[in-house]
Amino acid sequence: MGRKSKSNSNNKSTTTSSDQAEETRSHDEGASVEQLCKAVEAEGYDEVRKVYTTHYLETVMAVPDRSFERSKMKIIHCLNTRREYNVEEIKPSDVQRQLNDGAMYWYGYDKTGHPIAWVRPALFDYKNLDVQKELIMHVLFMEDGIN
Repeated sequence: MGRKSKSNSNNKSTTTSSDQAEETRSHDEGASVEQLCKAVEAEGYDEVRKVYTTHYLETVMAVPDRSFERSKMKIIHCLNTRREYNVEEIKPSDVQRQLNDGAMYWYGYDKTGHPIAWVRPALFDYKNLDVQKELIMHVLFMEDGIN
């Protein structure tokens, strides 16, 4: 925290440069989900409100030492991935064989209530690996965890 000094002549507080730096961090930390959504939408990603819950966006913004700009870029990167893999069109039946391996699944929750992803590489069917379908399955899997 910045220090406040008192002027001897009139007992008014003055602000030091460390106070100004803290105010900048506080402003960044005080940014709202609404501001984040507007910033992402301004970049051409109108789907942000449809795809992510307020809680998820708050979680992204609450990471210690993560700036508003970094949060915005993370969301944009995720939305780009969704577009690249056309997530809206993926159906579990498209990757049913990959899902049936039982190599990836959700089991339990951490102390903050987030689902825990379990990955068991020994169960993957490497002999019949279809890399594109595996990528699609991973995207679908992560989408399920976020929602």
